[in-house]
Amino acid sequence: MKKLPVVMGAVLALVLGVMPFLGLQANADTENVSLLYGQPTVILEGETESVLDSMQEASGVSSVKFLLGVQDGELSVKDASGNVLCTLEEAYAKLPAGASVIAEVEDTTALTLYAAFANEKKIENPGVLSSDITVLNAAYSAVSGADLFYAPVSASTTQECLAEMEKANVLGIQVLVLSHAGASVDNVRYLQARFKSVWVETDGSAAQVADAIGSGAYGIITDDAETVRDVFVKIAAASDTDTEGYPMVITRTPFVAAHKGDHMLYLENSAEAVAEAAKIGATHVEIDIRLTKDGQIVVFHNDQIPYNGQNVNVNSLTLDEIKSIDLPNSNGCKVPTLEEVFDAVFSSGNEELVMVVELKGKETDLVPLFAAKVRQYDMADRIVVISFYENQLDLAREYLPNTSVSLLQYLTDGDTALTAAKTRGAGIDMAFNIDSSLKATNIRTKYGSGTTSSAYLDVFRTFADRGYSLWMWTYDLDSMTEAFRYGVTGITTDDPRYAFDKIEKLQIGQEISVEAQPQNGETIEIPALTYKGESTTVPAKVVYLNNEETEAVLVCRREGEIGLVSQSVTFRAEEGGSAGGCSGVAVSSSLAVSGVLLLAGILFTIWRKAN
Repeated sequence: MKKLPVVMGAVLALVLGVMPFLGLQANADTENVSLLYGQPTVILEGETESVLDSMQEASGVSSVKFLLGVQDGELSVKDASGNVLCTLEEAYAKLPAGASVIAEVEDTTALTLYAAFANEKKIENPGVLSSDITVLNAAYSAVSGADLFYAPVSASTTQECLAEMEKANVLGIQVLVLSHAGASVDNVRYLQARFKSVWVETDGSAAQVADAIGSGAYGIITDDAETVRDVFVKIAAASDTDTEGYPMVITRTPFVAAHKGDHMLYLENSAEAVAEAAKIGATHVEIDIRLTKDGQIVVFHNDQIPYNGQNVNVNSLTLDEIKSIDLPNSNGCKVPTLEEVFDAVFSSGNEELVMVVELKGKETDLVPLFAAKVRQYDMADRIVVISFYENQLDLAREYLPNTSVSLLQYLTDGDTALTAAKTRGAGIDMAFNIDSSLKATNIRTKYGSGTTSSAYLDVFRTFADRGYSLWMWTYDLDSMTEAFRYGVTGITTDDPRYAFDKIEKLQIGQEISVEAQPQNGETIEIPALTYKGESTTVPAKVVYLNNEETEAVLVCRREGEIGLVSQSVTFRAEEGGSAGGCSGVAVSSSLAVSGVLLLAGILFTIWRKAN
């Protein structure tokens, strides 16, 4: 029976071996294919001779990161110890097809030479990564069109993450690169809740790769792309599939932004609607702010409001006049001030709730007044600012330089969306079904090959590979299943109640006590939390990452829901328990073979779609 893991490993190796023939290997003629919705981007770390020699054949890689220094006046690629490996010119010639360059520069001299190199090679969006904000500030002006990536030296607590994010926001940086030690589920989710993308530095081992995936991170930095692919494959093989052959699992739970609060019972944008959204488990509430005639900030969506039998502009009325209005179906609620909404947030008891504040008004006075209220209520760490108006976002970055901002956009192609956001130093918050002419449309018109699944795979890759998280609006009851299923990171919705009883977080550590060591493919029950904060359990399939069966991931899914993936775990048999016997191994082998057959079906489905 001890030979079974070897046999199963050989079978899996056989499946992996035929992957290139199924069109899953990146080369000049094929695109990288995601095995999972919301699959993290893979960044290859080119800091050893073996990686540099083989990287041209690496599959599934969006970027290659080089450590650059200057040797004898020439820009050189170095290893972690500072030894020269080759020139950047030589390394650049070996890039995988379609991969971009990210330079971790040693000093400003290397930065200057890299800027010249990128200009000479006409590199679009050359990347610059550094742990030094001053270097990134210099790169902002020195390297034309640069994508900037901030790798803070220390970000192991939520407060440290906040402080480092604030530094990144000053330069409009969208990606924070965390160490493996700092990339806890809580830290990653904290940053990404504020519209950032998190990439994780790993040592290339299966366990650290699994940790990055299970944390919900948007990117994995590794010196071993094949190991990353192997972990993706194992997760996919352990999951049930949908009608299109894709695994019923995503790598991060969505954020749910209640559009104008929970207005099923209360007036939209009212303090009551905001408080109710917080209670039912929304992770975010999206509100709209405007100025009154007498310089007060009110929370109201439309330009006009009914007053004395006619529709008039909100900014033509005083606060007292607006407060005198009884809106239809208001259930006794009044149009609130920003202060009243902030008070409702504090009184809700939901300390993790993030406010997404849309600058609806165009008045230049709105932003400084809003910034003053944010400081008065100490809400800077719980605010993201969004707007269609680029000038207002510029002012927001001026008056709230440490706060994340995001550009609202109608459904458009990736290049247009990315260019517009990058110009403003902002994230992207894009409609999924309305175009710039305000006509109803569908995400399939701009992304993918005609199917909904291919559209979401495409739009995610388009943004994630450039370091932008995928936030989309506005979903309703009929479309929420689509948003959850296809891995949208942030979902602005008119139906926040859709998510309240669904699994948001797994409640496990990275060591699990068991009566007996579970077998590969065996299902166990683990604790979890719903969006509403209620404790529950979820079935979790054990997927070992190595033949020794010492480290595993858990693929967790309740019937009728989308599955989640844990970070790597180990099992500790409680005293008096056993490690399992031959009968358990036999069951394991049967489950593993089923997994391989399932994987073959997944790969065939993807190949069929690609061809």
